[in-house]
Amino acid sequence: MGRRDSQQFMRELIADHPHLRQIYRQLLEDNYGDLLPHLLMAEVCKWAVAEQESNPVRVLQLLSWLEAHFACEGRVKDDVDNVIAISFIEHLPLPSERPDADVVLLLGPSMKTQYEQFFPSITDSRANVQREEARERNPFGPAVTVTDLSVFFQIYKREHCVNRTAK
Repeated sequence: MGRRDSQQFMRELIADHPHLRQIYRQLLEDNYGDLLPHLLMAEVCKWAVAEQESNPVRVLQLLSWLEAHFACEGRVKDDVDNVIAISFIEHLPLPSERPDADVVLLLGPSMKTQYEQFFPSITDSRANVQREEARERNPFGPAVTVTDLSVFFQIYKREHCVNRTAK
């Protein structure tokens, strides 16, 4: 599998998530028709944080899609992984900055690992308390646990990575 093109990746993101088209159109208009993947991904990150409570299913669908496209095992990291890591994961708020930013709890395992590499202090005891408090505010309610989400991500990623590498 060759290196993936970040501009094509962003077009696929918008095609698979049509509710993000307005962000895409505005970015193209503001940048004279140039598609700037890092800038678009940063705007998508802002959308996910803003919509986590009102549209948790759409946010989870987006995060699942990104997780499936982020650093599949056995693949060298490329420009697409860089866009996801630098312009989405690194732009997510710290729980200490925004305790209501529960979107971090919804990250799949690969993206969560990257988040913790960017913000190693997240593992201190205060952050653990904040994460526990955030779990109580789970936008999917008590019926869906963090373990359930982890299993979901594993299945989604396995299926998606298998399908991508088979093409």
